[in-house]
Amino acid sequence: MVNQIAAISDAGYFTTPVTNHYLLPALASTTNLNNSLEFRARSYLAANCSQCHQRFGWGFGLWDARVGTPLAEAGLITQEYNDYGYLDQVMIPGDPANSPILQRMQGIGQRMPPLGSSILDQAGINLLTEWVQSLPYRQSFSQWQSAHGLTGPGSSDSDGDGTSDYQEYLAGTDPQDPVSIWKTTLAKLSDHVELSFNNLSNRIYEVQWSSNLLSGWQALDHPNNVPNPKGSAGTSILNLGASTNANRFYRVQIHEP
Repeated sequence: MVNQIAAISDAGYFTTPVTNHYLLPALASTTNLNNSLEFRARSYLAANCSQCHQRFGWGFGLWDARVGTPLAEAGLITQEYNDYGYLDQVMIPGDPANSPILQRMQGIGQRMPPLGSSILDQAGINLLTEWVQSLPYRQSFSQWQSAHGLTGPGSSDSDGDGTSDYQEYLAGTDPQDPVSIWKTTLAKLSDHVELSFNNLSNRIYEVQWSSNLLSGWQALDHPNNVPNPKGSAGTSILNLGASTNANRFYRVQIHEP
């Protein structure tokens, strides 16, 4: 499959060729397991529901289907009063049978999305069902703090290792063990240089580079430096090509989806 923006650029439709299409935000295919289950499900909602369900949109519920809206702010798994004064909870974690969004997708009540077809999107229903069933796993920062017996703001550094509690939450390290530190590794091999780091599922990792350690940081234009949440925990490895004498520094930024 060819990236559509890259194909259009190669065909000469843009005045300036697009060279960094890997770094452009993109929705995930429902079957692309390189992306997290949550991101695939939210990509589906963005493609099928965000036309109406977003801030100031035509949908009367308060939830926001746009994939760029943090889950904590999207109104998908929290209870909110809608414009009619009724208490809405679009998805009930761990309970797909009673989650209104799945009932609507299955034609119970007013069918959503309101397409001109009587055929249900079973693949979409299965994807959303799997996500709703998995939702109890998702641990917010406050829940993570409670699990580790922590209090205070995210800027706190409970183990005094120079990394804030919130950064430890993002990296998956132990906030009470100063030896537990997340790091990247840069290795010079026989014919190329490799950058590697451990990654968690459902986190966004952006590799950046600069020729000046203090400024000029920019996202690395690399096929594996895609700004989508990871589908599973593991080790990310980027082949940076042949070694050169040019000064180049690298860092990795971690974000919640």
